[in-house]
Amino acid sequence: MVDFSKVFSRKTKLTKLLLFPFLLLAVSGCNNSTPSTPIENTSTTQPVTYSGKISPATITPQNQAKIYAIAQGETGQLGTSVAAGSINGGSSSNLFQAITSFTHIHYSIPNQSIASGAIVQTQEQGALGGTITWTGDISSSGAGWLKAVFVNYNNGGGALNGTVNYDIRASNINTGQFYDMTATFEVLEFSSKTAHIAQSGSFSILSSNTTTTYTETTTFNQDFTDLLANFQYRYENLTFTTVFNASDPSFATQADLSISGRIYEQSEGYIDINTNPPFHFDTLTQTNPSSGIIRIQGANGSLLQATAASETRTILALDTNGDGNFESTEVFAWDDEFGTPLTNN
Repeated sequence: MVDFSKVFSRKTKLTKLLLFPFLLLAVSGCNNSTPSTPIENTSTTQPVTYSGKISPATITPQNQAKIYAIAQGETGQLGTSVAAGSINGGSSSNLFQAITSFTHIHYSIPNQSIASGAIVQTQEQGALGGTITWTGDISSSGAGWLKAVFVNYNNGGGALNGTVNYDIRASNINTGQFYDMTATFEVLEFSSKTAHIAQSGSFSILSSNTTTTYTETTTFNQDFTDLLANFQYRYENLTFTTVFNASDPSFATQADLSISGRIYEQSEGYIDINTNPPFHFDTLTQTNPSSGIIRIQGANGSLLQATAASETRTILALDTNGDGNFESTEVFAWDDEFGTPLTNN
């Protein structure tokens, strides 16, 4: 099971906001008490609606590094990671070391009656202050709903305010593992000494297995505003699908990761990204994929392609006019893309 308590180490990561409600479910303590009165949305920020450029971005030699950063889940202006994770739950800085096991995150419900389902009414204290107030109803079959209200909840790194509603269609009530779930929020607000981010939207989780594989799919539809920089971006059907080589992922030794969807950035417009073939991880402890290709598509057929040559190297190639010929191809170390080329072709 992935240790999500290790996932987000960089203080500037917006991933802490993107997945913060789930992370809290996984790592929050057991300081539960019955709430005295219901609490509704606690964020003071208005819901976020992306209002930036909506035409496709044109990829050029001059902006390819910025486009690549956007595709990694970084805002072009701030270079702040918003959608990272790694195959082993370690720190990561980009989508290529991406989310692979969301469904292993636990929701926290009272211990009593869990075997036969539970009516949820509890409150948790943040390690550094604030509360999460939980209400909900989980049936013995694992279906139901949860509502989490965050009031200045700070378990380290910053405070979260807002309300998340979970529509749980399938889960394991004994382990708290989501199999089919959608989380929606009108606005969630994360603030710290170095960041102030608001987001609106939803994300969903769907899992299935066969006799030989276990598949997890997580899809994001969210708008973000960096309230410090007054800068916006959007995830539209941004989907991560991980296929483990065992029917129970805890026994898996390898995984394939597919990424697809559209990312909007306020000043550049949108890019479409997809992996074909998917990123392959020879082990579940490595940070970077061993093989696979991700394509970043822009206007007029412009294309930036990243090929995983090995766990340590990636090949970046640029086609500015969509004619199928790459004007430039360079090899870089993972996490040093557009740094010092290892070779020039």
